[in-house]
Amino acid sequence: MKTFFEFIKLMFNFIFVIFKICFGWKKKAGEYENLTSEELMELSDEALYEAATMRTMMKVINREDFGEDSEDIFYSLPEPQKVVYTIDCLEREVENGGLCQFFGNSSSITAPFVSEALAIIGAVKHQELFDNFIEKYRINLYNLSMFDFGATDDIEALYQKYPFDDYDDKFNEQEALPEMLLSYIREHIDDI
Repeated sequence: MKTFFEFIKLMFNFIFVIFKICFGWKKKAGEYENLTSEELMELSDEALYEAATMRTMMKVINREDFGEDSEDIFYSLPEPQKVVYTIDCLEREVENGGLCQFFGNSSSITAPFVSEALAIIGAVKHQELFDNFIEKYRINLYNLSMFDFGATDDIEALYQKYPFDDYDDKFNEQEALPEMLLSYIREHIDDI
């Protein structure tokens, strides 16, 4: 079980990453935004993954900057961009702080689409793990306010009620999502 201080450290790291994305990477994201499909296909796997995830992330962030609702933005994206955004959010959040963090942060807007996105990229074991956890603990993916870290008084109680550490461990035992997502990106390069 994560202690309160471990949780705070994870939250600080996440905020730092978001800060870097919003302020330090906008220039790089702008460069990626201007690449053609052909130019994207010429990138290394690592650069292509970064380009695709940054392009979709910046579509949401840039529109949020103009006051649009992030959930409306997300659901207005074409399916390939929703898949990339969802899988990237899930992967980053679980790797950084776990499924509980995914549910508690703004990325939770993608939660109702996670199972479908996992199926689309062929991540069947990840999909089963996610679906079983949601079903077993009767988590309403359309209302995750109980995981809102600003609204909940006892983070440790959430970890006692929901075995997030077990989920996170099993998540990390599965095939890496970035590799599966990269194949999907290459297949849908014109829509990314």
